[in-house]
Amino acid sequence: RAAHAIRTTDTFAKQAEVAGIGFRVGGMAKGAAMIAPNMATMLCVLTTDATVSPERAQSALGWVVDQTFNRITIDGCTSTNDTVVLLASEVGAEPGPDFEERLLEVAAKLAYSIVSDAEGGSRVGRIRVVGGASVAEAELAARGVASSLLVKCSLLGGDPYWGRVLAEVGAALPGVDISSVSVSYQGVKVCEGGVESASRLSLADRRRLDHRMGEREIVVEIDLGQGQDTVEVLTSDIGHGYLEENRGTS
Repeated sequence: RAAHAIRTTDTFAKQAEVAGIGFRVGGMAKGAAMIAPNMATMLCVLTTDATVSPERAQSALGWVVDQTFNRITIDGCTSTNDTVVLLASEVGAEPGPDFEERLLEVAAKLAYSIVSDAEGGSRVGRIRVVGGASVAEAELAARGVASSLLVKCSLLGGDPYWGRVLAEVGAALPGVDISSVSVSYQGVKVCEGGVESASRLSLADRRRLDHRMGEREIVVEIDLGQGQDTVEVLTSDIGHGYLEENRGTS
């Protein structure tokens, strides 16, 4: 009932639950717009029956939030009531090393459900940056691409707009060597070494790309070719429904 009660423009109640070794983790969340990393109109309550110290709980929650709720964006807009809390009843035993992973699993499911329920949205974009010289560099590039309105529009149209992706990477990382960057959509490379490569695809690959660009989830992978670090940011397309929802909200 609480998960339904906290909904605003959400189209469904967002809940998740997983079992660890001798404990469980559950959670509920709300959010569908005014979602941007680190500050958003989102609420999340995570619960566990594990016996964990406040110090471990706080450390685990911070680690989990950085990798989930702080790496989603719907419209780049922020709000003032961004909250994630973790409650532990301590009726169970002290968990082993899998506690943090199970907490991450629940938070990741809830974060994904927020993006999948974006106001007026029809697609989820997984913006995955690999080959970063550092996590910070990879995250800057991923956030830049995920926040681009033109990229979001291309997700709506199912268009592998690799040129805009390169532009956003260049804007986020002014010193990057674009000639080392490659871009793939749905596992099909459309840009290699900073230049177009889609024309060299086989007929089968072109058909596969066309088909998969119509799917509900689109994976955009950018290889910076600089190192080993990887970061993924979730985003959504921007559709007519978002405009209708927000053109008169004052």
